Amino acid sequence: MRPLPLVFCLAAALAVPAAGQTPAQRTLMEAFRDSIGRSTDTAALGQLERKAVQRVRGNRGTPSDHLRLGYLTLRLAELGRTSGYDDAASEFQWVGRVEPGWPLAWYGLGLAEYGVAQVRGSGVPMGPALEPAARAMARAVQADSRFADRLLADASAARRHRDHGRSLLALEALRFAGRGRTPPPAVLAALGQLEREIGDARSSLRAFDAWLPQSGRQRGLALLEVARTRFLLGRADGVAPYFDGAVFDDTVGVRHYRDD
Repeated sequence: MRPLPLVFCLAAALAVPAAGQTPAQRTLMEAFRDSIGRSTDTAALGQLERKAVQRVRGNRGTPSDHLRLGYLTLRLAELGRTSGYDDAASEFQWVGRVEPGWPLAWYGLGLAEYGVAQVRGSGVPMGPALEPAARAMARAVQADSRFADRLLADASAARRHRDHGRSLLALEALRFAGRGRTPPPAVLAALGQLEREIGDARSSLRAFDAWLPQSGRQRGLALLEVARTRFLLGRADGVAPYFDGAVFDDTVGVRHYRDD
């Protein structure tokens, strides 16, 4: 399917009502973000940014207006306007205060904070420098646990591009999100997988063990992940969960067993 033109996405996004975000409105915002993410035309993006700024002046605009402006500014920062990371972070922080349940605001803030840390540190953020970005990303996951899968996909893409910093950002964010009293199953599953790939295998097993009782229809996959991680740790007690998981017929689990 051909991507939507940038101008169309902006016009459509501007039509989003001010009150809240329905699933359809979030989809439209995602389409807008994807569209500007494919653009490298800084002149056109700058023009869209100026229009967005005019929209928020006077009446201060709606949360949706500021969210769009944040992603526009963030894209311009990614294309070379390094001061844009601070501007984007301010927009996302504003949205987060007004609409704390909007995951796209916290996700954008995480990206902006990561950019700020890169610019200030002249390299890949590590340790305390990475924490503000990771905590913001964790807020996105806490607002919508489906964002755990997004962070997992981000880490996978980062590894393909040998971007260790972005992989580490996703891992740290999932670690923060997994420290709650009752982390959602999606968070535990994503955390276990990423810990095993780039983190600590023992932490991975703890996450998978916590996921197993909550895995529901994905129990076969959860048993397989527990088994794989035990094997990775050199333990012989991975055999029982491996074969126990093989009796389930959930689509994802079956595909993983076929891969084996």
